[in-house]
Amino acid sequence: MGYASTTHGLPRPRFQPGRQVQFRLANQVVRGTVTEYRGPLAVGGRHLYRVEVPFSGKYVQVYEIPEDELKPA
Repeated sequence: MGYASTTHGLPRPRFQPGRQVQFRLANQVVRGTVTEYRGPLAVGGRHLYRVEVPFSGKYVQVYEIPEDELKPA
């Protein structure tokens, strides 16, 4: 997966806060909103994102998901 480089030589995040994304959770695909780019923190420098997923009306569940598991919604 290629990244666009910034002026500092660091890869630019693929998803910006506010972007709608989807990812697999157990046996279903869920949709959520990126709320934060956490950076290359995971094993091997994988880029992590904080994603909020609404459940049951007013409840929201928050997940930290690697970039390669997210797709645009």
